[in-house]
Amino acid sequence: MVVAGQEVVCTPFDNNGDNIVGIGDLIDLLARFGDSDLDQDGIWDSADDCVGAYDTCGVCNGPGPVYACGCTGIPEGLCNCDSYDTDQDGVCDDVDECVGYIDAFGECNGPCAEDVDGDGICDLLYGACGVDSLFYHGYWYDILDINGECFFTENLRTEFYNDGTPLADLQEQEDYIAAADSGIAGYMVWWRFGVFYPERGLLYNRHAILSDLNICPTGWHISEYEELIELVELAGGVDSAATLLQSTDVDPIPWCGINNTGFSAIPSGYRNAWGTGNPDFGCWALEGGTTWTMDFDCGEADDDPHDVGFGTHSGYWGNRFSRSVRCVKN
Repeated sequence: MVVAGQEVVCTPFDNNGDNIVGIGDLIDLLARFGDSDLDQDGIWDSADDCVGAYDTCGVCNGPGPVYACGCTGIPEGLCNCDSYDTDQDGVCDDVDECVGYIDAFGECNGPCAEDVDGDGICDLLYGACGVDSLFYHGYWYDILDINGECFFTENLRTEFYNDGTPLADLQEQEDYIAAADSGIAGYMVWWRFGVFYPERGLLYNRHAILSDLNICPTGWHISEYEELIELVELAGGVDSAATLLQSTDVDPIPWCGINNTGFSAIPSGYRNAWGTGNPDFGCWALEGGTTWTMDFDCGEADDDPHDVGFGTHSGYWGNRFSRSVRCVKN
């Protein structure tokens, strides 16, 4: 064009030199008025979630899969990226030839504790447990042989199935009810009058108990109805067993029993659709596809005898009920 006798050539604003005036060129032009697009992705830096580029792990300007497990380090509680070291022998379970202990004859989790004279005849047998504690998901559990059955003497407190699959945290009432209605397995901490008691183990909903996955360690299972019936009979029957199963007033978590079975039941409460319940003991028990609970307290009320009760839970209200878990060795 000609203006006032002079010829003016209009050159397009092609900042990146690609012979095309594109979005990037226009943003560069507008940047002169206050904002910028340093990574040339067509988004103002002030509104850009990542000024740069995402790596393969989804991290803005990240280093990529440079950690032990690719995009992350080894998860807390695991031995390597995929496995635990259940027996704490320094060998991950997925490559460990024996997850447990080697007995006197070299058998994995075998029955012989000692062959003192080396004659091939066992001089001392292990009990049902073999050992007196078990490491599982970051915590050492006390275990005990009670009449030939190996029981946890503490309530389970894991937040995962034994394959590492996480359970849902259902502490909030809204989440708890939604999980009950939608079949989500989960856990929560029992509380009473605003005080939380994580040291008493976790409460698990019915979906966690009925899942095809197992919340107890490999080689263990949720206590079965018949196992708990036998335990109660061993302790004298439903009318007298409670005091023999309950912890004493000098145990780490004191209660009102004499605990001569070693089962160490503690007041760990329950949860239902309305919130958490009284400080009694109750644990889940399975009988095929039926869910039971065994429960008892100190019988302090006139109409509340100091005995052991069993009840079944199913359907709408059963799915809103949560109790503790005691694991038993297979």
